[in-house]
Amino acid sequence: MNFTMYAKFSNVLLNEGIENVADAARAFGFSSVEFFEFIGNGWQERVTSIEEAKRMRAVLDLRGLSVACYSIAVGLYEDGMTVDTVTAAEKKLMQYAERAAALGCPYLHHTLTMNVEHLLTAEKALKYIVPAAIRVAKYAHSLGVTCIYEDQGPYFNGVAGFGKFYNAVKAECPFVGVCGDVGNTVFVDESPAEFFRVYAHEMKHVHVKDYVLTDVRGIGKGWSPTRAGKWTKETIIGQGCIDLDACFAELKRVGYGGAFAFENNHEADYALGTAIGMQLLNETFQ
Repeated sequence: MNFTMYAKFSNVLLNEGIENVADAARAFGFSSVEFFEFIGNGWQERVTSIEEAKRMRAVLDLRGLSVACYSIAVGLYEDGMTVDTVTAAEKKLMQYAERAAALGCPYLHHTLTMNVEHLLTAEKALKYIVPAAIRVAKYAHSLGVTCIYEDQGPYFNGVAGFGKFYNAVKAECPFVGVCGDVGNTVFVDESPAEFFRVYAHEMKHVHVKDYVLTDVRGIGKGWSPTRAGKWTKETIIGQGCIDLDACFAELKRVGYGGAFAFENNHEADYALGTAIGMQLLNETFQ
């Protein structure tokens, strides 16, 4: 199976360099890695050029590691934009598509909105973000890179909300796909297993993590409200509320053969969560 080091990879890369993080990935039992960037103020890029991407690819190749995905946290909407506006964020995404191609990476995964609820209605978000996503997807496709999307944010989460965006983009770009995230629909009080039942056949890449879900906010940082007023926080894979068995069963049903990226950012035992997740997946797909 293709297990991907996602959580921690980009931070270790920044602090310790590609050689050390590649060695760490192999030590944990990963066969691929996933890069992460944030388009916003204060972020230090992990891959700054095509030349650097090629150098990193050579280091990873020597260790038998591939690049499963390049993920970008970004908002495509800019206040005052029109459907034809090519924003700075969109241009940056196209640069990351070029770097993904240089890394030998098949997928560019990017978010859609970030902290713009005060500027947008759902209808407005769909109107402006779909054309922007289509332009990025077409450019990435010209480089041999496929854009994939996850259910995320205030407008495009859940089966119906995500479908409005995804179906509109796919009508113009039949080559795009879905990044299956086992946790995101918790924030809109929907079952992740249902999302996987509907979209498993479109999934090219999968993010694995877990959440606790309660009626009362817990002590400490990291808690987020759901749409219905519950509280959720990431936990060690296999110790939360996500029905991972059901999600993985849907993937097995459609013959999923892509990577499983471990997005286990929980501050507790990273090694434990990783080991549990790998065991669950091996048991499902054996």
